[in-house]
Amino acid sequence: RRCILMIASEFAQRLGVPVSKIRYYDRLGLNQTDRCQENNYRNFEPDDALEYGNALMLRSFDMNLKEIAQTQSGQSVNEMGIWLEEHVRELEEHLRLEQIRLARLREMQRYWRTLGCGTGKATFTDQLANYEIWSFDLSRELTREEILATQELTDRLPYSYLAAKIPAESLAHDDVFHPILGVGILERNCAACSYTPPTCAVHYRSGNMLTCMFEKESFKTMTREDLEPMYALARQKHIEPYGDMIGRFVYSHTLNGKRLHGLWMGIAYRNL
Repeated sequence: RRCILMIASEFAQRLGVPVSKIRYYDRLGLNQTDRCQENNYRNFEPDDALEYGNALMLRSFDMNLKEIAQTQSGQSVNEMGIWLEEHVRELEEHLRLEQIRLARLREMQRYWRTLGCGTGKATFTDQLANYEIWSFDLSRELTREEILATQELTDRLPYSYLAAKIPAESLAHDDVFHPILGVGILERNCAACSYTPPTCAVHYRSGNMLTCMFEKESFKTMTREDLEPMYALARQKHIEPYGDMIGRFVYSHTLNGKRLHGLWMGIAYRNL
């Protein structure tokens, strides 16, 4: 079979990539063939598609160009096996984290479906253990540990979330509440995103919760009337809510020109 030579533009067209990509790989030394003395063009033949195709395939796995160049430098079978195993582990870890992101997205989807059924309806839910840092507790200064911990948790969105709390003491004595905001994370997601809760994080254990979804323009204040659906259900079921009421913000949207925020809140209870 005779060898048919092509210039870069024709070779790129037949390979199905922009000619700029061929020339970029060319500058990195992927093509070691000599240039034509007459016009200084690099000539390509069909077999060159194997080398460029290999580089394109490896790039599709997010391997960098330095790594791709190393595969062309005469690695042994064992070296290639080690190199590939490293990338398999990296991809497996990436997929594991993406599965957690998907779970969080589905969780938000469930809240949106709950919104479609209306807000302000109390129900019972199994609360998962979580850690919270009440970074917007303006009654005191944040410690250095809390500042760093808040940054670290926010960096882990969407595995973490914006949290809210109405302290137990306020629930017992006030009629108007000022929710304290912060950041939190479910205990099950800590290991998933390599997060070790610091000592300043408040740990809330798993258990049965009396819960309700609220939707308001502002959560600067909440009233006992806002919480009445929860307390009405508690009276009906002969249970007593106790402890902090905690929750998380799950969505924001605009309706009829109003910017609304959805807040899920829950509180532990015991039988009377």
